[in-house]
Amino acid sequence: MATSVVAAWVHPTQVDASFMHSMLHVIGAEMLGPQRLMQWIPTRCGSNGLIAARNETAAAFLAGDAEWLWWVDTDMGFEANALDQLLASADPTSRPVVGGLCFAQMEREPDGMGGFRTEVVPALYQWHEASDGRSGFVAWREYPRDTLAEVAATGSAFVLIHRSVFERVAEKFGAGSWYERMVNPATGQLLGEDLSFCARARMVGVPIHVHTGIKTTHRKPRWVGEEDYERPDGS
Repeated sequence: MATSVVAAWVHPTQVDASFMHSMLHVIGAEMLGPQRLMQWIPTRCGSNGLIAARNETAAAFLAGDAEWLWWVDTDMGFEANALDQLLASADPTSRPVVGGLCFAQMEREPDGMGGFRTEVVPALYQWHEASDGRSGFVAWREYPRDTLAEVAATGSAFVLIHRSVFERVAEKFGAGSWYERMVNPATGQLLGEDLSFCARARMVGVPIHVHTGIKTTHRKPRWVGEEDYERPDGS
């Protein structure tokens, strides 16, 4: 079967300019080239929320016959060859989940003025076994540059997933369970829907990879003040 891809995104009725710019360039390259991008599934994130929207999208994808689902969040930016790079790195058996290099914004502490001090963290994760028993996913801050690396989990902002992964997760946990949030037994806290998907995938023997040479941007708001301003003379 020829390689076939469905692009999918969850939206609140609007998308960012960088997402539209990037997606149009990918679609244009596909139309003039290999034409692997069969269709796209935009799903509105309504009153049922993000988890329901992701599960609905996964079910719609499996109802078709495409081989790969490409999740892209609507605040992402990426290059015109991003899909080429993902497909070149992926393999249905040995690398059925491959993400690009994404970054998230973490609120570190209150800034005393109603906002937060924030920091940028890579959205690729390792599993950390803590001495106090509170184990869990931690951001891989010293990730290897410009290479394909196996990870414990990654987000769903920019990731290519083979249909067999959804089928295997559904067989073990039930259809519609893909993005239901799981409890981390070590902490009692709920994992995010994307990390819950990765946890289930790993429980059925699916390896997860990120290629840190596939670059993206992720638009995030932040509070900026004098502490964030560095003058050229260092003062």
